[in-house]
Amino acid sequence: MLSTRVERLSEEDRNLVQACLAAAVEGPYFPDCCFQTLMAADRAEVASVLDAWPDATVTADWVPDAERLQEVVVNNVLLHLVGYPHGQWQELSQVLGADETTVWALFRRYKDG
Repeated sequence: MLSTRVERLSEEDRNLVQACLAAAVEGPYFPDCCFQTLMAADRAEVASVLDAWPDATVTADWVPDAERLQEVVVNNVLLHLVGYPHGQWQELSQVLGADETTVWALFRRYKDG
């Protein structure tokens, strides 16, 4: 089941969101000590959202609404990939196939969707 917010994204945007989720979960961009604070979800919950992407089917103890969990996780991943001072945009741009400006624009489209 796709949320209305995800339905409004292009296929290219959906693919970039998926790459951003994967980078957040698997990459070195967010240390474990800060991950849950930044994302409002732990690494395993974000990984579950990634596994289900683009469908909103995953819930958590703290939010039993799957669409809300997906919205919070995607919002925070996009925001913090751009805003957190990981200092690794050169590598991250290669991983994502997109630069910081493109991810920021995606965040705005997702947020405003």
